[in-house]
Amino acid sequence: WATTCDPSIKNPQLEKSNCPPKDLTDEWNDQYGYSKLYYDFLYNLASHTKGSIDHFIISNEVNSLRFWHGTRDQYLRLRKTAYKAIHDANPDAVVIDNGLASPVWGIAITKGMIEQGKTEEAVAFFNGYMLRRGTKIQKLSVEQLQELETLDPEVELAIEFSDAVFKAPTFDWLSFHFYEPVEYLPQVITYVKERMAKNGY
Repeated sequence: WATTCDPSIKNPQLEKSNCPPKDLTDEWNDQYGYSKLYYDFLYNLASHTKGSIDHFIISNEVNSLRFWHGTRDQYLRLRKTAYKAIHDANPDAVVIDNGLASPVWGIAITKGMIEQGKTEEAVAFFNGYMLRRGTKIQKLSVEQLQELETLDPEVELAIEFSDAVFKAPTFDWLSFHFYEPVEYLPQVITYVKERMAKNGY
């Protein structure tokens, strides 16, 4: 009732998808952020659960159409509204980002390696990181970077979200979901920490 999701759409891809609130605006309001509906919902939730629930994750894997059917900017406005609502209700609460789906980190790290001219290292990293997903690239160069974004229709969206998630300081903790071979986990953690440090976290 409070979102822009159309219940008449029978699409398995969208059945579990979150949508922006109906009243999400482009202009910030000092009382309730970008959405009064969402602000009131989270303010009441955080007030009611204060002392028993103090950690809140804002949505889930928004770089996937399976879970978020809105734009990157809409999510960032939603997260900023959530940050205000939850902290207004409970200053000690922890607001946690959505937990981007793990392919995004492999893609972002690969893209960075290519931009630094580390093509062979990028190919080896990407092939190993994506091994369980059955995605293999035998040759990858700066010129072929665009091919990386055609492997999966959600890749471009994923890159946009991985860049945007660090922009506004509207979360206390960053979470991420990781399903890849465990030996790549330290590299992802290092990458995430470096990105956070660049933005003052």
